[in-house]
Amino acid sequence: MITLEVTHRFEQSADQVWRVAGEFGGLQAWLPGVTGCRVEGSGAANAGGNAERRVTLLDGSITRERLESLDDANRCYEYSILEAKGFDADSEYRASFQVLPLASGGSEVHWGVKLRLPASIPADKSEKVKTRIAAMYAMFLQNLASVLAR
Repeated sequence: MITLEVTHRFEQSADQVWRVAGEFGGLQAWLPGVTGCRVEGSGAANAGGNAERRVTLLDGSITRERLESLDDANRCYEYSILEAKGFDADSEYRASFQVLPLASGGSEVHWGVKLRLPASIPADKSEKVKTRIAAMYAMFLQNLASVLAR
């Protein structure tokens, strides 16, 4: 099991960051490489819901993700990948996204993932996957900072 968490501090309040990044179907507003994002169904799985987002990427591929939990009061949600380019059916991917207020008036995002790759993947490749995901999340959060600064 691969686990990691990327954090990023923002000058904007937690509420301001959550308004942009907390919308499950709003990835196109801040995530680079997303050309479309559509939510089908409604509600989080842990509350009996069936919301799934279909994320269209620059290369035309589509990633399907399920909303596992949503807590607007604590500015967090969890999602899992159901289908994605290069995603093996034997893999599991569950991520959490949370925006926390800071005493300074700014905020901090914690974006974590738990990922199980197929047993056939060697340890060195698993470590490369972890490094790539961490770099990708860091770049996405830096882009969010740029969007919020506008």
